[in-house]
Amino acid sequence: LLLTFVVSFLLAALREKKFKLRFSKIQLGLLGLGVWVFLSTLVTANTVDSQAAFFDGYFKSLVIFVLIYQTIRDERDYQTVVGSMSIAVFGLAVVALFNTFFVQQVARLELFGALKNSNDLAAMFIFILPFALRSLWRKHSSLFGILRDLVIATVILAGIWKAQSRAAYLALFCMAAVWLAYRFRKQKMVLAGGVVAAVLVLTILSGLQLGRESTDLEGSRQNRIGYWKAGVAMTLRNPLLGVGYGRFPYHFREYGASFTEYGQRTAHSSWILLVSEAGVPALVIFVTLFALAFHRAWQLAGVAPELLVALTGYGVAMSFLSHVYTLYPYILLALIFSYPMKEVPK
Repeated sequence: LLLTFVVSFLLAALREKKFKLRFSKIQLGLLGLGVWVFLSTLVTANTVDSQAAFFDGYFKSLVIFVLIYQTIRDERDYQTVVGSMSIAVFGLAVVALFNTFFVQQVARLELFGALKNSNDLAAMFIFILPFALRSLWRKHSSLFGILRDLVIATVILAGIWKAQSRAAYLALFCMAAVWLAYRFRKQKMVLAGGVVAAVLVLTILSGLQLGRESTDLEGSRQNRIGYWKAGVAMTLRNPLLGVGYGRFPYHFREYGASFTEYGQRTAHSSWILLVSEAGVPALVIFVTLFALAFHRAWQLAGVAPELLVALTGYGVAMSFLSHVYTLYPYILLALIFSYPMKEVPK
């Protein structure tokens, strides 16, 4: 992938007779995060294995950020990237629904391999849904574009429904809430009413079983709390570099929480996973990047509202999943920071 990018970048530079790389504080911040996470491999019992896992996994996410950040220069580049992602995820959603209904015949959405888990699938669908609706966000969209996006969004929503993920439903609600907050940001009475409505909706969502057994939901909740407690305990005892990259599954039982699940488990929260494995400095950098991204996405909401909505929804979803080392957060950050500010009206 990196080689393909370099060759394409050089060919484009030769064609345009212009060689230009972007340099920014955001990339320096991301580099700092990558370096700190790499340093955390030095405190593990098996440094070689941890470093191999780092370059095989997390390093690719950092590379993807740089590739997208250096590639997108205007609206056309942006539309090409998000359009390709929407079509790819639409295909995955179709395959997942077919597999769930006609092959596996199971209650919750399933696919294969790394995308087998229904919660991970739901988070990916939450991530892509605002981009799948990009024709509806913009004026002067063609009828074909609107119909295409409606078909893609319908299939993706069907996947979210079949995943039966509470985090995904909460993310959908937060996506709608942040968009309404932006639209009515100057109308205080409307915002006050929205806050009351939000409290009611959250109360209702907390009681939904989504077609799952109550014992399954309670067991899931108790285990998730246990993983979070273990992650916090790891951080308190190892605040600088954590327990080391990729080591949460090997250490979580040593930190006092009780569980009903066995085997290697993860933190079930991107924020807790990062701080427990790489320490407080890594979390500070990551949270700062997200805060800056939210500020920029808010500024861009007038021309590219899908960025603000996607960041909100996926930010909620990843708070209940261990996605901090995956591609998705860094693709989203790259899209936000690379979107041309010249598109924003003064």
